[in-house]
Amino acid sequence: MASGYRVARPPRDRKLKAEAETIAAEGWKWISVAVEFSYGHTQGLRKIEGKSVDLSPGERATIDALNTEQAKLETEYQDADELPEEVDQRLGEIESALAAFENRPMLYDPAEIARAGVFISIDSEGRLCVYRGYVRPEDEVPATDPDIAQAADPSSNEGKEPSTSVQRTVIAVAGSAPDAEEEDDDAARPLPDRLITELTAHRTLALRDALAENPAIAFQRCCTTSC
Repeated sequence: MASGYRVARPPRDRKLKAEAETIAAEGWKWISVAVEFSYGHTQGLRKIEGKSVDLSPGERATIDALNTEQAKLETEYQDADELPEEVDQRLGEIESALAAFENRPMLYDPAEIARAGVFISIDSEGRLCVYRGYVRPEDEVPATDPDIAQAADPSSNEGKEPSTSVQRTVIAVAGSAPDAEEEDDDAARPLPDRLITELTAHRTLALRDALAENPAIAFQRCCTTSC
């Protein structure tokens, strides 16, 4: 019997769910969240094509400055047997910053976003992994879809207001099996005395009602008790 207590989600699960809710604002049809997905979970899904966002002039200037600083430090300490701690730390920060610029956000066709989904998980080092743009076979647009014909004929849209309906993203979070220790605790936990008393009272009232509606059974019960 379930204990009735609500088990709090681990911080890791809350982080994944929070990220999913943030990404849902982009308009995806579904988001699947799990700490780890099974091998081949994207098999049979179509990956939509996106276009990476171009670097801004400010970002390009930052990258140039980081590359210059990195080259200067590496040249200055190229003959050192061991890098000073602060230099080693700074080089690590530069590498992380440059790697972040390489992982550019992608732009997708809004029509594709409306039928595609996202997978969110974490890698072996605990870093968040987001994989956007997967379309399930059942969400593909049929070749005879009337919207396609309408798009091919611009005159069919004349005099019509554009659709303003907002699609609600379906977020599915993979549940984790409870620990064996928690299951044993729930199974071995006795019912509270107050609950037992209430259940007994309800059972007694139900028995009285049944006997009142069936006098013959009540008479037979009395005779049996007397004997």
